[in-house]
Amino acid sequence: MKKIISLFTALLLVLSLSGCVNKKVSDSLDTYLEMDVPLINDNLSIFPEKSALETVQVERYHSLSASTLLFDDAYLLLECSYTPEQYEQEIHRLKNLGAFYREDLFYQPAYVMLFCNDYYEYALVDNERLCVVYIYAMTPRLGADNSVSMLTDFPTEYYPIAQPEEDIDVYEYAEE
Repeated sequence: MKKIISLFTALLLVLSLSGCVNKKVSDSLDTYLEMDVPLINDNLSIFPEKSALETVQVERYHSLSASTLLFDDAYLLLECSYTPEQYEQEIHRLKNLGAFYREDLFYQPAYVMLFCNDYYEYALVDNERLCVVYIYAMTPRLGADNSVSMLTDFPTEYYPIAQPEEDIDVYEYAEE
């Protein structure tokens, strides 16, 4: 019996790692914030409401989820350009969420909601272009050379360039 269980476990592992991947990709705002990965964080508060996107210039939206029997990876990317007044309001909204403003973790300043345990949620801000890039990623060690991650097309310019001294998890603190 132990051999059968071991063989079945090995077979599941091989199937999981060998390309039996359920992958979904979308560039359509019709699918905004809709992910099929079961473990995705339900809050995603850093992203603007869908109705707010009607009044701003959406430059890019991309979502990807990849699932195997053992692993789930996902990311959402939304890039928006704002008028000066809208930009000021959006920065104010990000501050009010409790996001941590950091200049050391990415190539540009960011408001970070979640940076821990393979989960990342942050907004990169560009004060000159009045642009915000919202990112959610669920993957092992984002930006690291990791053969387990299935997010092969995640834009490298949005990778973290440093790790925080300790995990950042605004949701954890908000629940207390």
